[in-house]
Amino acid sequence: MTNLLKKNILVYYISIVLISLTKALPHSILTLILFEKGLTIANIAVVQAMYSLAILLFEIPSGLWADLYSRKQLYILSNIMLLIMCLLIYYSHNYYFICFIWFLYGVSESINSGTIEATIINDIKKENNSKLHINRFIKLSNQFSLVAVIIGYLVSQYILRIGLSVAKQIERILSRVPSQQLVAGTIGLLFGLIIANLIGVAFERVPIIGSYLPIVLSAVLGYIGIRLGMDKGPDLYKATVSYTFRGLLNKGRKPKESKVKEVRTVSAKVLDTSVVIDGRILDIVNTGFLEGPFIVPVFVLEELQKLSDSADTMKRNRGRRGLDLLQTMREKLKESMEIIDVDYEDLSEVDLKLIRLSMDKHWKLITNDFNLNKIATLQGVEVLNLNDLANAIKPKMMSGETLQVRIMKAGKEPHQGVAYLDDGTMIVVENGVDYVDQTVNVVVTSVLQTSAGRMIFARVEEPNS
Repeated sequence: MTNLLKKNILVYYISIVLISLTKALPHSILTLILFEKGLTIANIAVVQAMYSLAILLFEIPSGLWADLYSRKQLYILSNIMLLIMCLLIYYSHNYYFICFIWFLYGVSESINSGTIEATIINDIKKENNSKLHINRFIKLSNQFSLVAVIIGYLVSQYILRIGLSVAKQIERILSRVPSQQLVAGTIGLLFGLIIANLIGVAFERVPIIGSYLPIVLSAVLGYIGIRLGMDKGPDLYKATVSYTFRGLLNKGRKPKESKVKEVRTVSAKVLDTSVVIDGRILDIVNTGFLEGPFIVPVFVLEELQKLSDSADTMKRNRGRRGLDLLQTMREKLKESMEIIDVDYEDLSEVDLKLIRLSMDKHWKLITNDFNLNKIATLQGVEVLNLNDLANAIKPKMMSGETLQVRIMKAGKEPHQGVAYLDDGTMIVVENGVDYVDQTVNVVVTSVLQTSAGRMIFARVEEPNS
């Protein structure tokens, strides 16, 4: 065999390994993926049957297409179709569309089978018409394919986990990019790839670097196109519109005041367990100071259910109070409240799940939990604390202000008494231990306000001599 044919065979073996790995990944986890999408066993059988039907219908015609057209182009087309179908199957939820995707996947397999492999076999026949060489080539290609498939099945779970994590990160990054910049970056990428392809064609016949230069140029110019498009695209668009279309339309006219309707978007808000049990959220919503949509994850419901089934009377009452409040909110708010079936199996703590959900969806978190408030804020989640709201709207207590309170019990420190306002605010009264179960006038000395609540320090007012 010539060196060129040996090189082509080696490249083909490498491509067989890579393609077989790609094929193994969706097949190894297909059933689990389709189960998560809500398909039954019968539905999954139909999906697999669509693949077999495509192979049956297009296996023979694909060989004819390979003879009529370029086998190289058909090979590239089949592999591109393969990759696209594998990606679509992860993000599709419609049963009929999934069947169609898997049918196209079978078509790509059929096209692939009659392309490069047939070309190499014909080249072997031309150089050395020996069945031994042909059989050896087919045997090795099958062995490489089998090994790659086994490896693909073994590593599919890990690759899927990594792939989904990367996809979420990319989605999170892209969601923060304005739509104008995203469109401009895509257009810049297309222009960069077109220019790279044109330059690559000019250097195609150059030895050594001719085969690799288009790849390098595509990467470099594609990146430059994205950066220029995202940085300068919106400005170029605005400048073009301003100095062409608007200039022509407004020529000879008096300028008019443009009335632009303000579009206001309201971010969704996730309710945690503490704020549901508290109950004040419903009163705040009814006043109109807080707008939905309000999101309650299913794991919050599960925590409330556990509290409702608790042997502890206090916990049981708290859980039932939370469930009753959600029922009331569901009836009154209707479309403004949604219970979503989202869970994170890798996390056990409800607080961590709430933070993860708020970060993934870019939602606000409503809570009364002081610790959850701190942790979520540190991780960049926007938190709405009802205690902060209550403190903000409470009348300000000034030093020297006189209150009439009833001392309920002794405080932690010697000589201290503890009283409460009607809203539950604690008042620590200096020298108030002698006035337990008595109503006295106290003078405010200081006020401490935190996310956990408000505390007032006072002393018993001495009677005028």
